[in-house]
Amino acid sequence: MKWKLKLPEGLAGLERLLQSRNSYNQLAASIREIKEDADSPTLLLIAGEFNAGKSTFINALLGEPLLTVDITPATAVLTKLTYGTEKKIIAHFIDGTSRIYGMDWLEGLSAERTGEGENIRRLLDHVEVQVPNELLKRVHIVDSPGFNSNHAHHTKTVRSYLRRADFAFWLFFYRNVGTASELQEIEELKSQGAQIYGIVNAVDLHDEEEDSLQQFLSNNLRRSRMSEFFRTLIGVSAKEALEAKLEMDPLKKEYSNWAEIEHLMEEISADDTWKAKRVFQKLNELLKQLNDRLMEERSSRDFFLYEELVEGLTAGVYPELVQMKEDLLARQMHAETEVMTWKSLFDRKITSLKQAGKMWEEIDDFSRQMNQPVNAAREWRLSCMTEYERILESSADLSADCMKLLETQIRLEKEWETLDRYGIFKQKRILGFTLEQKKYNNARNGLLDRQDQVLNRINHLKKSVKQVEVNLKNELSEKISKVLEAVVRAEKVFLTRLDMAKEKYGKLNHGIVSDLDNWHGFLLAIKKQLDPIFAESDDELRPLEDYQACRYLYENIAGICKELDTETNRAAVDLLRGSLLPMKFGELTIKGTFGKGLIDTRIPVVPDPLPFHSEQRLLQVQTLRKVIRNRLIALTAIAGIIAFLWWHNENGPESREESAAVFPDTADVAADAQTDEHSVIPETPLPSETPARKDMHKFMNQVFSAIDEGNGQEYFTAEGWNGQQAFYTTKPDAIRTRTSVEKVTGPSGNEFRIQTLESYQGADALTEYQVTYGVVEFNGSYLIESVLAKKISETETAIDADGSVLRSFLKDFRVSYFDALQAGDFSLVASYLTPDGEAHKELAKYIGDIAGRGYLFEHEDFDIAGVKKTGPREYRMDTYEKFKFTDDLGEQTDYDRSKQYFIHALDREHFSIDRIAISKTIKTPITLPTAGLVSSADVAAFVQQYYSDFASAFNGGGFNSIAAYYDPKGKEFKNEKSYLDMAIEKQMQMENLSIDVVDVHQHNDNQYLATLALQDRYYYRDGTGDEKKLNVVYRIVITPEGQPLINEMMSLNILGKTKF
Repeated sequence: MKWKLKLPEGLAGLERLLQSRNSYNQLAASIREIKEDADSPTLLLIAGEFNAGKSTFINALLGEPLLTVDITPATAVLTKLTYGTEKKIIAHFIDGTSRIYGMDWLEGLSAERTGEGENIRRLLDHVEVQVPNELLKRVHIVDSPGFNSNHAHHTKTVRSYLRRADFAFWLFFYRNVGTASELQEIEELKSQGAQIYGIVNAVDLHDEEEDSLQQFLSNNLRRSRMSEFFRTLIGVSAKEALEAKLEMDPLKKEYSNWAEIEHLMEEISADDTWKAKRVFQKLNELLKQLNDRLMEERSSRDFFLYEELVEGLTAGVYPELVQMKEDLLARQMHAETEVMTWKSLFDRKITSLKQAGKMWEEIDDFSRQMNQPVNAAREWRLSCMTEYERILESSADLSADCMKLLETQIRLEKEWETLDRYGIFKQKRILGFTLEQKKYNNARNGLLDRQDQVLNRINHLKKSVKQVEVNLKNELSEKISKVLEAVVRAEKVFLTRLDMAKEKYGKLNHGIVSDLDNWHGFLLAIKKQLDPIFAESDDELRPLEDYQACRYLYENIAGICKELDTETNRAAVDLLRGSLLPMKFGELTIKGTFGKGLIDTRIPVVPDPLPFHSEQRLLQVQTLRKVIRNRLIALTAIAGIIAFLWWHNENGPESREESAAVFPDTADVAADAQTDEHSVIPETPLPSETPARKDMHKFMNQVFSAIDEGNGQEYFTAEGWNGQQAFYTTKPDAIRTRTSVEKVTGPSGNEFRIQTLESYQGADALTEYQVTYGVVEFNGSYLIESVLAKKISETETAIDADGSVLRSFLKDFRVSYFDALQAGDFSLVASYLTPDGEAHKELAKYIGDIAGRGYLFEHEDFDIAGVKKTGPREYRMDTYEKFKFTDDLGEQTDYDRSKQYFIHALDREHFSIDRIAISKTIKTPITLPTAGLVSSADVAAFVQQYYSDFASAFNGGGFNSIAAYYDPKGKEFKNEKSYLDMAIEKQMQMENLSIDVVDVHQHNDNQYLATLALQDRYYYRDGTGDEKKLNVVYRIVITPEGQPLINEMMSLNILGKTKF
């Protein structure tokens, strides 16, 4: 038979495999027995109670007195008789070792006798006796200790061979047929599957005169339960049969009825089908134990859960995550290149237009490549470079005019040198020089104005360049930020998906993966060993039920084993256990700058002013010429006087007196002439008088009076007036209420410092400043050249709000607020809120978050409980509010809420809300009665239809096919889903035999309780099953639409359970 060739190899491998695994090595012993039994001839167990004559019976089978036939003691150790070329005893010990003994040891090893064999017997499993007997080539015979032995190990030894025997002969002693103890042992023997024959021994004691032997046997077969175990009884005399064989006495053999035993032995030794049945029967038991052990380990170690997790992870999530991570890493690398390129475009100091041109070319190239134009490049070309070219043109024109003026300067300097030396005689030329000098200076002033214009344009250009620098940095930084934000978003998407995977598959680790790998490696190894036996159906064995049962168990084991990709599984776990290193670029600040030398700020130098006092020189010449003229006149006069005196002397005293009256003394005239000359050309100017400090108070009063009248500019230099105006523009509507001069320091040279305290009343606050004025004396007058103001204090102006207007304001806000909630439009309430206040931020976010969700807010009550002023312009209003909220599922809730509004008064009639605080909230769910929308009959029909559909969901349809029967918020929703997922995973099947709705009654305004009596049959993957009677109570909620839904299984009681 083919199976005898396939079975030993497969079982040998399976035995080695199970021996290597601690929790399965006990099954290895059973495999050893099955393998031995499959390889061995038919195994015949001779059983019976003590003194039934078993040893004599075996001796009769062998035709020689081999075994002890003493009535007492009973056989101590199970003895197995096998074929051997010579007689010998093999003692098989409990520890698996064996030892050969001579035949003289047989009685000492197998019988309960004292002596040397007694100690050895305690260590024995069984004794094998090899005999060169032809019968033993076809049948191995086991002589068991008596079942009614007083030694427990006798009975234990027998039971170890009960399951191995192919056939069993139960020997009854003629005088004790069918005792209660015998029937009990026979029942146990029969339960092990061996085919049992009943043999009554010692029929030579039967008295034929009482009744025939056949009648005796028939009577005993009908007694008690004997017919349950035997179709017939065979009566023999083993003693006469042995004697007949030894004495070669045919007549005695006929009397012993031994021919029936020999016929029976021929049948059982030739029955290969029964042998196969017994082998696969025992193998079926082994595979059941193995399958149960595997299922138990798979369940206890949660392998079925981990298998599902690993499969779900590696089949879909892991490849997705790997691809996402690869894409993200590629994106990070691309982003790194892009970021570093944007950064490198402006990472140095640009000190020349050539460098700038190259930089802008690089920016243009990369921006075109990235299809991201840089606006700063356009600004540079249109704003900066165009203006720079115009400045160069203006500067070139200015330079040419300066050169011309310089030539005039050189010429005039030479001319002045001559005039200064001989000028007294060149009055006309000095006058012409003076006019030309004025013309020169006027032209120079014009050039200075043009120079200032060029400088102003250059300064404006520098500001434009600086602004382009700022804009370029901002633009590049923004591009970098967008790149980084895109990567961060991608990282966030990946990490979110990774977190989802961790949440679902986070139980997995390397230990579990290794355990699964070992486990499925073990399963695959089992399958590999059983493949030769069961992979292909054996036509010869197909009719055998036990073979088919074995094949089913093999297919079940083969069905749960998988070839796992451990490397991939470990990599998937590593991915879950790992994280993602965020992209880091270090310092990303754009460090580039435009250097000072980028824009050529060299402008033509305007020639210096001519330092010649030509007008003074002209005046001196004119004065000197006048003096000379006067002196000449005086000399002429003196000459005349002399002439007159001479004449007078000639004409008498009277004439002299008259002359004296007309012409004064010449010394006086000379003195007068000298005095006139000194007053016209003073040697040095007179020094100015130093003002007193007390004049500063008077001066400042004049200044403030002029300013109050809308004038005052005449008291300031240009720079001082700009400072004064800058100070005044900070408070355009404020009124100066107080001014005092606190301190005067100086003079230092011709400068004073005046420190004042000035108060200004504005619309919102009274502000006090400390102002320092810089005063300079100029040509006897005072001018303010600088103004420096410092704020000392600011006191907010208190506002007493109109209470009725304030209350109306808050009520109007509440109306607008509910409009904003309904419309999802924050702009409807924005005007009521302080722009940078807490309420503005919170309500903008809240209204934005709920917009479009389908929520409904219904105002019911609003009451202002109190108003309290908490600051100059601050008020707190305590309110009580009530409204009804309806969510997107239609569920309603009443809100009773106490709030505090913190309000800022802009003036007596205008306000804004700074902050809103919720002090207390009471939420009351609104439940509308719905039970009346359906009847008890409606609910009964609902649950009956549900349970009919439940069977289909259990048998593979899954939870989704019945999800519509459940309340999504109920407890049973998740519970039932988990239960059905488990049932489908374990390949369980269900058959509903009956559904009886025992009771349906209203539980409250919205719920019913439904009681069902069920009878279901369940089928399991290992071929077993059970039938259950159940009592189940469901809580059924009724929706506002009148739809019944299962909310919770209140109870489940198993009333009865029958396995099959």
